Amino acid sequence: MIEFKGKLSSKCKEYLIDDSWRITFFTILIICIPFIVLTIVLTFKFDWIYSLIFIPIALCMFFGSLKPSTKSYEMFFGKNGKIFEGELQWNIIIDQNLISAEGIQRSETKNLDDIKKVVDMGDFYKIYFYFPHKSNLFVCQKDLIIKGTIEEFEELFSAKIMRKKNDI
Repeated sequence: MIEFKGKLSSKCKEYLIDDSWRITFFTILIICIPFIVLTIVLTFKFDWIYSLIFIPIALCMFFGSLKPSTKSYEMFFGKNGKIFEGELQWNIIIDQNLISAEGIQRSETKNLDDIKKVVDMGDFYKIYFYFPHKSNLFVCQKDLIIKGTIEEFEELFSAKIMRKKNDI
């Protein structure tokens, strides 16, 4: 059994916020694209008044593009718009053929066979799953290991572990 438990570092927390924002932004884009196409068709086929549908679409895309923890984000959402303010308690347990993660508002359990790859990000590991099982909750910060060792973790995922390439 391997267990990671404790408060995430600011670097790990920043990665989680960025990853969550990226998922949200691309989801908004995918949802808005059919409405943009529909609006263009309605505008050219029937009447220019349908072009007003672009206003809520543009607002949705604008607010979705605001990255958390930036000045523009805080300007629109104020103090209440802070995501993950304070400390994040994380608990990840790897036991037998299951991996379970518990964050601040949700918990998930997955099968180890569903793991696509494990990326060593330096201070933490990010676990990626195959398609229907995707989740951004599985982040294992190295210094939070309380049961087992890093060597056991790397041995368990030896065929799937990758080192992050430095962006130079």
